[in-house]
Amino acid sequence: MTSRPAAVLFLGLVAVAAHFAPDLNAQGGGSSAEHTIKLLTYNVHQDDWTQQRAQQVAAIIDHQMPDIVTLQEVGIDRLNIEGPWTSVRSDLEAHLSDDYEFYFPESLDPILARKGSTLRWLDEGSVELFDCRFPRVVNWLRFADSVSGKELVIYNVHLCPWVMPYPEGELSAEERNQLEANELVELMESHGEPGLLQFLAGDLNAVPESNTIQYLLHDVALPVNGRVSPLPLADTWAMAPGNVGPKPVTTDPDLDSLMPRGDITFREAGIVPFTLDWIIAVEHADVEAAEVLNNDMTQGVSDHFPVTATVRL
Repeated sequence: MTSRPAAVLFLGLVAVAAHFAPDLNAQGGGSSAEHTIKLLTYNVHQDDWTQQRAQQVAAIIDHQMPDIVTLQEVGIDRLNIEGPWTSVRSDLEAHLSDDYEFYFPESLDPILARKGSTLRWLDEGSVELFDCRFPRVVNWLRFADSVSGKELVIYNVHLCPWVMPYPEGELSAEERNQLEANELVELMESHGEPGLLQFLAGDLNAVPESNTIQYLLHDVALPVNGRVSPLPLADTWAMAPGNVGPKPVTTDPDLDSLMPRGDITFREAGIVPFTLDWIIAVEHADVEAAEVLNNDMTQGVSDHFPVTATVRL
């Protein structure tokens, strides 16, 4: 039988060891640990770009503190009154906190990753999509999460606007949009493997009722080629607890007050609020929350609102 002093000493050593033992969840060493990451997609509207809008966009991103940001329309070099060349990207880099790293910096559709995130870069790529007046590209990044051990791929896209006119006899802009969506699904399918999380984010220029969204989310064949998506995909906004009814519009109805176009307003031109911005996930993703950020901070900053999704890993 162990003596009482020896037992007390043993228990004391156990307590000390427990106190100094590493917390696997806190340090990312436990594969069963769970936590969340936040995704944000935002078409920042490169036309009529100003330093004020750069500051506002940066403030929105810093306020949300997403782990991954997919941006669209980040481009157009321009000459400041003072003389130096600048761009949407360089302006955003100047105003954003130092917490973010740009991937695909020369692209119109870069991806930002928060440096303090638990996500570790694994791979990346860019694929040119079906032509739409100028090249449309999907940029993608693959990460491993240091806490849960799970891997994920994020795709950033800006698909062909359905209102763009084409000569008679050529494919319409809407048909080009469909073909681009088909190419995206084929790319995602090529990366597919058990347990991999995949997120398609960006301005799809497609409303919920469109053939493109029906193809991506509802197993409806594309009219342009008759193909049905082989992937089980879902809109993160619809997957999030508490979100019911139609998804909110993601384009700003008050844009006329920000950027009037001569004697005609956006609304008079038929450019009215639409739901065009999406974060789409494989169905096994555990979506904890999702929002369209239509608030005092985002109104009047771009012709689109940011869209977020918080996912548990």
